[in-house]
Amino acid sequence: SLRGGLPRKHKSSKRLRESSTKAVKDARGGAAVTSRTSLGFSASAIYFLVLERTWWYCALVIAGVFALSLGVCALLCMVVGGFHDPLDSTATAPLRFAASHVLTMSFGTVTPVTDASYALAVTQCFLGVLLNVFMFTFVITKFQRPLAHMLLADSACLCTRAGEPFILVRIGNLRCNTLHRAEVTLTLLRRKRTPEGETFVSRTALSLQEPPRTLTAVATVAHKIIPQGPGGVFMDLATGRKTSEELKDLLLQCIVTAYDPIYDAEVCAVKVYSAHNFARGCVYADVMNVDEKGQAVVDFERIHDVLPQKVKIFPPLKDSWEGPDMNRPARMLEVVFGGGRACHGSKDDAFPTLGPLTAMEQVCSYCYKLALLLNEAGMDYIPYIANISLGDDKPDWLEACNPKKETPVARLQGKTEWIAGSDAIMSTLAEMDERVRAVVARRREDVNEGHEQVIKKAYMSVLGGVMFGPTVGLKRAVKIGGVGVMLLKMVGLVTPDIEKEVEEEMKKQMERKEAESEAPSDDIVVDVDNVDEGLNVRSLVQTCVSEAFDTIERLTAPSHGDEGRMFLCGKAPGVMDFGAAVDLANFFQPSFEVFLAKHDIRFRIGPNCRAWHARMTSLPHWRSGMGAGHSDGTAAAMKTIVTKLVLWSKDPGYPERAASEELLRSTMRDFPPAYIEDTGKEEMRSDDMDAVNGGTSLNSATAKLCV
Repeated sequence: SLRGGLPRKHKSSKRLRESSTKAVKDARGGAAVTSRTSLGFSASAIYFLVLERTWWYCALVIAGVFALSLGVCALLCMVVGGFHDPLDSTATAPLRFAASHVLTMSFGTVTPVTDASYALAVTQCFLGVLLNVFMFTFVITKFQRPLAHMLLADSACLCTRAGEPFILVRIGNLRCNTLHRAEVTLTLLRRKRTPEGETFVSRTALSLQEPPRTLTAVATVAHKIIPQGPGGVFMDLATGRKTSEELKDLLLQCIVTAYDPIYDAEVCAVKVYSAHNFARGCVYADVMNVDEKGQAVVDFERIHDVLPQKVKIFPPLKDSWEGPDMNRPARMLEVVFGGGRACHGSKDDAFPTLGPLTAMEQVCSYCYKLALLLNEAGMDYIPYIANISLGDDKPDWLEACNPKKETPVARLQGKTEWIAGSDAIMSTLAEMDERVRAVVARRREDVNEGHEQVIKKAYMSVLGGVMFGPTVGLKRAVKIGGVGVMLLKMVGLVTPDIEKEVEEEMKKQMERKEAESEAPSDDIVVDVDNVDEGLNVRSLVQTCVSEAFDTIERLTAPSHGDEGRMFLCGKAPGVMDFGAAVDLANFFQPSFEVFLAKHDIRFRIGPNCRAWHARMTSLPHWRSGMGAGHSDGTAAAMKTIVTKLVLWSKDPGYPERAASEELLRSTMRDFPPAYIEDTGKEEMRSDDMDAVNGGTSLNSATAKLCV
C-alpha cells in the first residue's frame, strides 16, 4: 500500500513486492523476452541483456566477468613468470599480480621484473580500464534508465455500464508518482489468412472513453463495445455465444506510455490478453481506502481482483438483438425479453408527433418480474431482446423460440427446448436451482392468494376501464366488446352471468327488430346504445384500485418494529412483491395519476404503501429489469400500453386521445428515453449513472490518486 504517493511500511509489503515482480516484468515486456530463442554472443548482446534485467543480474554479470578475467590473467602470469613477490607466496602471487592490475589499474605488491611480465602487466591494466569503464557504464545507465513500476491487471473485464458493453483494463503505478502525458492504446489482434495463403496478424485500434492524461496510483481505461464495430467479437465472448477456446486467436494488446518528470524520460508498460484472460460479467475490486487520518491508501494487493456484477442492465439498441444459436444447447440460462420503443417517429400510426425514433428497450412487464426474481436470486443468465412493438416486424428467431412470438421465453443450461411464460419459467427454475427456490418460497402466513388477486386486479381493470366512456356500464361494455371487455373479464368484473344476461338481452332485441321489420335477420343491426347499462365500469374499476392499495396499506403496516411486514413476502421481497411492484409502478407517477383522473378514476396511496414502494425501488436490481438509457424502459413500456389501448378500443374516443398523448409526453419528459442516430439527439445515451455527491473523505482523498 502507498499513502500520498510515498512508500510506507505495511505488514504485507513483502508479499506485495514478491507478487508484483513478475507482473511488472511482464508489463515491461518480460513475457515477450522469454519467448525469444537467442540473440547470439556479442558485446552488444551482453550490454542489452544487462540493461533489461534486474540489478541482481547486473551484479552477477559484473562479478562473473571480473572473476573470469582474473582467472585468465592469473594463469597467464603463471605461464609468463618474471615477477617479484615480497611475501614470497607462490600460491597466491599470480592472482594478486592480476588483481592489482585489473581491479586497480596500477602496479601492486607483486611487480614485474622482466620485459615479458611488464608487457603482461600493462596489458592487464588496459583490460582493467576497459572492464571498469563498461561496468561503470552499466551501472550509470541502469540508474538513469526509468524503470516504471507499472503493472496491468492479470484479467481484462467484460462488463456493462448503464447497460452498454465495455472492456475494462486496470493500470497500476506502484511508485504513485504523477506521470504526465499519459497515452493508453488498446489494439485488437486477430490472425488472418489471405486467399494467397499468407498468414498475418491484423491490428485494429480500439477507441477509449475518457482516456487518462495523467497517471498517479491506479487508473481504469474503458472501451465501449459496438456490436457492429471492430470490437464486436467481444460480444460473442461476453454473451457466451462463443467460448474462450473458440476464440483462442483473439488477443487484446494494451500499451501504456507516460512522461516521468523524475527521470525526464518516457516510461512504458505493455500486456497482451488472450480470450482466457477476460473476466466476463465482472468489474475490478476497489483498491482505494482512507485511513483514520483521512489519507488515501491504495491496496495494490487487490489490483488483480475482480468482482461479479450483480446487477444486469439491458442496453438500448436500434432493433432486436442477434438471436441465440438454435443449433446447439445453451451454455447457461438464456432468457428472451420483449422490446419496444418510447417513440416510433413520424411513421407512428397512433402518435406521429411525439418526436424522433427512440432506441429499442425492454418493455414487457412479465419479463420485468422474471428479471427481478433472477437478480434477487443472484442467478446469471444471457439476455436477448426481441422487438415485440405493435406494428413492427418481430424477429424470425423469436418464432423459433416461441411459435406465439410472446415473451418471456427461456432455455436452461445444456438444453435446446424453450420454456414459454413467466410462471412456467419460474416454477422450472425453482425446481432446479436452490437460490430461485428460496426466493419463490418467501411467504407470509397472514398473506394469502386472495390478497394477491385483489392487488393483481388494479392495473388490468384500469386499462380496461379507460377504454370505455364515463357512462358505460358493464352490460353495455360487453355489447361493445373488444380488448377492454377481455381485460375486465380477466379481473373478474365481467362474469359469465353478466355475459349470459347480455346475450339474452341481445337476443330479445333481435327478435323485436325482426318482428318490426320484414328484413332478414342478418341485415338487422342491434342498437348498442339502447340497452340496460348495468353497473358503471369506471366506478367498478375505481373500487378495484382502492381495494388494491388498501390491501397493501394494511399488509405493510408496521407492528411494533416487526421487520417481517416490510414486504408482502416478509423481511425480503418475493414473487408477490415483484408482481405487485411492477403492476402498480405507473400509479406512483404523477402523470399517470392525472391521466386516470381525466377518465374519472381516482385513488389514494397511503404512507405504508408508499414506504413499501420506496423499499422496492431501492433494490439494487429494480432498475435493471427494464431498458437502460435514462428511462429504464418506463417511457417505452408506457408507449406500448397506451398505443394498444387507443388502437384496440371499440368505444370511439376512449381513452381520450389528447390525454393519452399528454401522458406519453410527460412520461418521456420525466423518464427521457435513449435515442438512436440521425435524430438530432444524443446517440444511444449511456450516461444513466448517478453522480456521487457529498464530498466524503473517501471521495476527495482517493480522487487525488486517480488523476
